[in-house]
Amino acid sequence: MKRREELILLHRWPYGETSWVLRALGRESGVVSLVAKGARRPKSRVSGALEPCSLSEVVWSAREGAELGTLVGATLLQGWPSVRADLLRSATAMALCEFPLRFRPEGEGNAPWFDHLLAGLRWLDGRTEFTPAASAAVLARFALRLAEECGVGLSLSRCAKCGAELERAALFVGSAGGFYCGECAWESDPSAETLRLLAMGKTPEAGLDELERAEARAVDHLSAGLDIPLKLGALEFLKGLRRGR
Repeated sequence: MKRREELILLHRWPYGETSWVLRALGRESGVVSLVAKGARRPKSRVSGALEPCSLSEVVWSAREGAELGTLVGATLLQGWPSVRADLLRSATAMALCEFPLRFRPEGEGNAPWFDHLLAGLRWLDGRTEFTPAASAAVLARFALRLAEECGVGLSLSRCAKCGAELERAALFVGSAGGFYCGECAWESDPSAETLRLLAMGKTPEAGLDELERAEARAVDHLSAGLDIPLKLGALEFLKGLRRGR
């Protein structure tokens, strides 16, 4: 059976001397695994459409029960030139693409995951300036959007303990699904309000340290909510890259 779908290429690794094994995300198919035979040859017609993070229209054949589909053809739709040209953007894009690799089972479609990832890549490519702080902010927002999509989003307007209207978050309590106000919090954590503002789609005035703490809390909350232990290798590399700038 042949399928044709727009896919975001998440990851690839060599297979034999001339081929790739690909992991990609589709709006309908979810995460799929494909073998691209001969795609590593210098004159391959599809090599340019199989770069990680690219959006491509892919045709592949799949047999029922087989672990790998076979790529038939691929056409590049968007290669994100600004992302390719900047190491910080590129590393941030790879971290975004690692989320569906860790969380989505193969063959299970989920259009919002595809749409959120595509929106994130477009945002990265379209930014005039991109800083380490912006990198941490976009990763945190992405994790929070996925948490909301998966039914473990955060309560943002009221204290998760007393129910009072929340003017400013004093403490993030992931197990309570939200934030404590100053009266209920046993300590004050500035990154809690940063995390709340990011979840609200706002841009907080915060430094890199605070944004990275918010990022870590967002990823941990998603991992705990889905009960999937998560360690993003791309994120560990990205943190080092941010500090090197």
